[in-house]
Amino acid sequence: MPPNTGGHPRRLWSRLGPGLPRLAFLTLLWWVLSGGAAAAWAVGVPTIAAAYLLSLALSKPVVRRWRLPALFRFLSYFAIHSVRGGVDVAWRALHPSMPLHPGIVHYRWRLPAGPERIFLANIVSLLPGSLSAELDSRSLTLHVLDSRLPFATALRELEARVADVFGLPLPAQEGGRD
Repeated sequence: MPPNTGGHPRRLWSRLGPGLPRLAFLTLLWWVLSGGAAAAWAVGVPTIAAAYLLSLALSKPVVRRWRLPALFRFLSYFAIHSVRGGVDVAWRALHPSMPLHPGIVHYRWRLPAGPERIFLANIVSLLPGSLSAELDSRSLTLHVLDSRLPFATALRELEARVADVFGLPLPAQEGGRD
């Protein structure tokens, strides 16, 4: 019998650990779909296992490490800008002249390709006055209520905060409009 080097649990964890959130999601999804019925687990366990193995074959789990202090800073930034954007949109909607200048803005990515870009695009859509319209390998296209505003500056700051949350370095080059 080979000596126990203590490496086996780590290897097992390194293989299974990153996929556990996915497995938990599939289990939760089954629980919701089955209404929590105990009899449904006889079918649910093999179904969840098959779905989990298939998902691993199609897409390897990637470990993302969120930096909690940066996440709290980001959440406060997001809350302030959400309220500020909401007030601005309400003011524009209620103003007699409706000072709207809708337009399309293209912003060149500094974030590397991956879920962080999706996260940024979704955050932009949650902020009042802007909507992510298209993503490609080079840039993010936004629909904005007032294209005269300095969106490139705001997006650079938001992108830097997202990079901080994920602990990613950004290139020195400036992101901005195409």
